[in-house]
Amino acid sequence: MYFNIPGAKDILIKNMTGEDLEDIYLSFEGIEKHPLKISNIRKDGQVAKTLILSYLHKTTELKLHYFMDNEKQEIAVYDNLNKNDLRKLIITIYKKGEQLDVKTTVDEKNI
Repeated sequence: MYFNIPGAKDILIKNMTGEDLEDIYLSFEGIEKHPLKISNIRKDGQVAKTLILSYLHKTTELKLHYFMDNEKQEIAVYDNLNKNDLRKLIITIYKKGEQLDVKTTVDEKNI
């Protein structure tokens, strides 16, 4: 479910790792202390989230954080996050060896 909120960016996160993902979250400059938590994505499942960007004053990176072998890992999933670009992001998470890898696409239909 997506909401039409001014300054909001919809994000669809797909899990293509072949296993359930737990304790992952998204952050960007300004929400490091209160990250957008994604408690669980079942294998081959997806989760929709909305980021409020109206207070974001400069372009920044969107990062995905996860734990692997009790160590915090971080991947930049989008490097052009700004409050004027509200197109939906589709983040697909894959497994590459023992690490996670991502492919991020922009849904041009949401312009």
